[in-house]
Amino acid sequence: MLYQDLMERALRAFALRGPGQVRRLARRLQATDPCHLCDLNLGQVAGAHVRAERIAEGRDPRALRAFAEHTRRYWWRAVCGRCLGDGSTPRCRPHLLEEASRAGPIDLGAQRAQVKYIVEHLTVYHQSFVWGYHGTETDEDRAALISAVCWCSGWRAWIPFV
Repeated sequence: MLYQDLMERALRAFALRGPGQVRRLARRLQATDPCHLCDLNLGQVAGAHVRAERIAEGRDPRALRAFAEHTRRYWWRAVCGRCLGDGSTPRCRPHLLEEASRAGPIDLGAQRAQVKYIVEHLTVYHQSFVWGYHGTETDEDRAALISAVCWCSGWRAWIPFV
């Protein structure tokens, strides 16, 4: 739900017309407050209410790596060229903001299309948790969660992990 909301906000930020679009987009994509979930400090609170086995399961990276490998062909398209170091077009939010601050050339249409693609597939994935929609998501929809997380914070931590 969190990433669905963040990505929908990002997509709305691309609704620009007129001059100075890159500068206005950068302003719209800037973080305005600390992360609400981080401020709740749920990690320490959860330990008191969650069984140790469940916490250990969550800390085991094998399931996440298997999920990543299974969906790689879909999320790989969204990997930021700057994070990857290959110069490809996609940009994560941090690099998009960095390039916007330097007033460099940015293909806003391509960046918006990427965010829209993530939102569309993340919406299907999110909906698949609702009664009556179980099993309606595809691997491409599941991969949108990885794309959303990494678009928001960058791919540099993710790439070495997988």
